[in-house]
Amino acid sequence: MNKQNDDFSLDSVQAGNIWQKIWEKKGRRDIPFTEEARIQALMEINAWKGAIGNTSVQMMKNTVERIRRMLDIDERASLLDLGCGCGLIYYIMQPRPRHYLGIDYAKSSIEVAQQLGLPGSFVCCEAIDFPYTPNSFDAVLSLGVFLYFPSHDYAARVLERMVDAMKPGAKALILDIPDQATREAREQARQGNMTAEEYAQRYQGLPHLYFCKSWFVQQLDRLNCKTSFVDFFDENYTYDGLIFNVLFEKMA
Repeated sequence: MNKQNDDFSLDSVQAGNIWQKIWEKKGRRDIPFTEEARIQALMEINAWKGAIGNTSVQMMKNTVERIRRMLDIDERASLLDLGCGCGLIYYIMQPRPRHYLGIDYAKSSIEVAQQLGLPGSFVCCEAIDFPYTPNSFDAVLSLGVFLYFPSHDYAARVLERMVDAMKPGAKALILDIPDQATREAREQARQGNMTAEEYAQRYQGLPHLYFCKSWFVQQLDRLNCKTSFVDFFDENYTYDGLIFNVLFEKMA
């Protein structure tokens, strides 16, 4: 297993602060009134444009339905959405879970979510600080979030809290995790048509955090969870084959 850095560093904290400012900026916009235009605007705030490809509203609805089915969410369920952005997943999901808690560190995104008039709760805080009652959620989702964490130690502590918040038998889905095994290829995909100089300038101080699959197996075994790796994104995704997704269940 590749050794992974488990220490918080000044550089990682500074990078986290820069990422937070970027997401704050994305959330500063007016939300349209018509349904399709509103979903399009929410998709742009949540960065479902660009790397995901030319995602249509229907494709987004299909994605949310796939999440709902994988986590066995129905109208009786409780869902923790860690890194909810502007509430896009919850806005689209049908049927919606009875209880919903959305967490995001970008205040502007949370403010957009609150404008949607949804019955769920939205809290602006760091992933490691989200409020919860132990053994209270039927499902947990974290989409495109772990790559922005400052360290593996931070990620491990978030996992501990996620599992503690889950009911026995509950499922959690973590999507879009950068794979350490394909790090070089993923960085090349991220660079795209930029020169090395342009790439270094654009992403200076904005690293992504990479993980080994074995790291998740080790952490989740320790937390008494059954772990599997699942396919989710299609070939339209820029990082198809360069990331992995984790589905796990808290054992009784």
